[in-house]
This record gives sequence, C-alpha cells and structure tokens, in this order.
Amino acid sequence: MAATRDEALLREVEARHQIHECLMRYCRGLDRLDVELLASAFHEDAVDRHSFATLEGAASIAGALVERQRTSYRQTMHGILNEHVDVDGDVAHSETYWRASMVAERDGREVLIEGAGRYVDRFERRAAGWRIASRVLVNEWSNWLPFSVPRSRPGTGAPPLRSREDVSYQR
Repeated sequence: MAATRDEALLREVEARHQIHECLMRYCRGLDRLDVELLASAFHEDAVDRHSFATLEGAASIAGALVERQRTSYRQTMHGILNEHVDVDGDVAHSETYWRASMVAERDGREVLIEGAGRYVDRFERRAAGWRIASRVLVNEWSNWLPFSVPRSRPGTGAPPLRSREDVSYQR
C-alpha cells in the first residue's frame, strides 16, 4: 500500500516538474525567438487562444508568436510566477501567473510595456511527454512607460541576443 502511494506521489511530482519545464521552454522560446523551442511546449494539435488570435498546431502557434515578438518588440522578457496545477492521470489543468516586459517603439519613441496575466492551460501527457494541449491567455493589465534601454558596455557581460547566438545557448 505504501509503495503504491509513494509511486503515485512520485508520478505527480514528475508531472509537475515536466509541466514547469514546459512553461520555461515556452518563455525562453518567446524571448530568444526560437521557434523550435517554443513549438516543443505544445502538442501538434494544440489550440492557443491568444490575445490577438486563436492559433492551432504547435508549429503554427510557435511561428505566429515568434513573428509577433520579432516585429512588435525590440526586446522581451517573460517570467512565470505562481503555478497551480491539478494532475489527474495523463491530464493536468493549470493556472499560471506571468509577467512580461517588452521594449517597443511607438510614435518614434521607445516605450517599456509591462504586462501581467495568466495562462489557463490543459496539459496532456502523450508520447512526446507533458505539453500544452489547450491554452487561454488572460491579460490582467499592461502599462506603457517611456523607456531607454541601457546598452551593454565592453567587459560588462554578454549582449542580449534574440537568437541561438545568445550566450545561454553556448555550452
């Protein structure tokens, strides 16, 4: 009996870990404009009800989101906050709070767009592992502020790159 309870707990902890890792791939894929990494957060038949459109299919979702990031913002940083995950066998429902900072040009001036919201997801464990099967994006708020991004100076670290040339891909 104890072994069965321990095994069930281990499966749930593993599921929660894999779901967290999936959310991290999603954010990193957005910020590094990495279509392949971003697509790996979704099942092939996933649906994403995003702020600007309903997107279907992992490759289409990733392509549309990366293109929107590339053309709308000069720099982005997405972060995950609270995660509430209910695991039931091979399905999990989650509500994940997020914050995002995006640098854009609007009316000839740089602005910092600070936003926050929630991802309401249905995850499924399939042959590819735990991935998003369905997502609804909830935008809670955003704020636009005048902004100037400080540039890296020589010898003060690596520049932020929105590609696989970024220092985080070097191993």
